[in-house]
Amino acid sequence: DLIGCAQQLGIQPVPYQISDRAADANQTFTFTVTLSDTTISGTFGDMEFNNGVATVVLKGGESAQATGLPVGITYTVTEANAPGFELTGVVGDTGTISSTKSTAEFTNTREKGDLEVSKVLISDKTADKDQEFTFTVTLGDTSISGTYGGMTFADGVATVKVKGGQK
Repeated sequence: DLIGCAQQLGIQPVPYQISDRAADANQTFTFTVTLSDTTISGTFGDMEFNNGVATVVLKGGESAQATGLPVGITYTVTEANAPGFELTGVVGDTGTISSTKSTAEFTNTREKGDLEVSKVLISDKTADKDQEFTFTVTLGDTSISGTYGGMTFADGVATVKVKGGQK
């Protein structure tokens, strides 16, 4: 949730947990806060505005607040594309600073993809269709453990065996 209250604007990304894996604690999310009053410059709470615009970089679970902003100005909060994440929900990304709580919420979902390993035999003779070939799949994320499709990973590594013509 993005938290704010009277004359405050707070922002906080909400990375979505996929399967039994939490989002990478070092993943950053970049937000731009744009105010309707372009004369506002300086530090307001956790945000540094220049001509009504502040850029905030946060990790999941972190937040930032702009305090002391004038009542009556409008704001827009946008999130830059975060590699490996899809922005799947936004609530309260625009509003007016008032004496009541201002809230904005961004929800991100980790993108998922597929990997296929196949063995193709090319020979002018009939290949042994029962011969197995072993492949090791190593992911860049060592926190991945569990079975995904036909591969079982432990600490980001899976060993698979396929025969010629198999996937």
